[in-house]
This record gives sequence, structure tokens and C-alpha cells, in this order.
Amino acid sequence: MLLVCKIGQNLLVFQYPKITRTIWCGLRGWTSDEQRAVFQPVAVAIFIMTALWLGARGGISTVTIELFLLGLPVLLAGTWLGLRLYGKLDPAGFRKAVLALLLASGLALVAERLAGLWS
Repeated sequence: MLLVCKIGQNLLVFQYPKITRTIWCGLRGWTSDEQRAVFQPVAVAIFIMTALWLGARGGISTVTIELFLLGLPVLLAGTWLGLRLYGKLDPAGFRKAVLALLLASGLALVAERLAGLWS
């Protein structure tokens, strides 16, 4: 679900928080697979349209493209791994895996920040 606002010459797009989507899908009785089948293609379409819009406005530099290409193999590997693991983890196991990845990411950010303070 999106909220689109026009302020001056700028078009701002906000995504409603997940809780809103969860309630909306729950009222319709959708399973998690049905929710995923609807929201993942919508998210991909939003990302593509955003990239096209930024590109048309000159908002994508050569450095941005180089960084995107640098990260693309990791993105594809994560997508492949997610597709391979889909359905093999129960919801509790999936939540634990996501929380572990978020914890590792947060610790890496804190460590990087602390290293910058002491150097």
C-alpha cells in the first residue's frame, strides 16, 4: 500500500508500515503465500519505476551504477538462497534467522562506528 503526495515539483511516495498490510490481508483471510504473491511483485514494480524515474531525472550517477553492479552478485546470491530455503523453514525458524541477520548487521554497524571513533 502506498501513499503518494505531490509537494511542489516533487512526487513523494511513502509505503504504509507492514502492520497496515498485515491487518488488511488478515481481514481478507489471505495466507502468507497469498500475501507474498501480491506484495513481492508490487515491490519489484515500485523499485523498477523508482529507478527509471531517478534515471530519467539524472539522479543516477556512474558511481551509483558501479556500486549497483558491485552489489548485484550478492543480491542474486541472496535471492537464490531465499528461493532454495523457501518452505524449508517454519515461521519461527525464519523469524530467528531474520533476527540473527539483523543482529549481525547491527553489530557490524556498531563495530564500524566504534572503530572510527578510536582511529
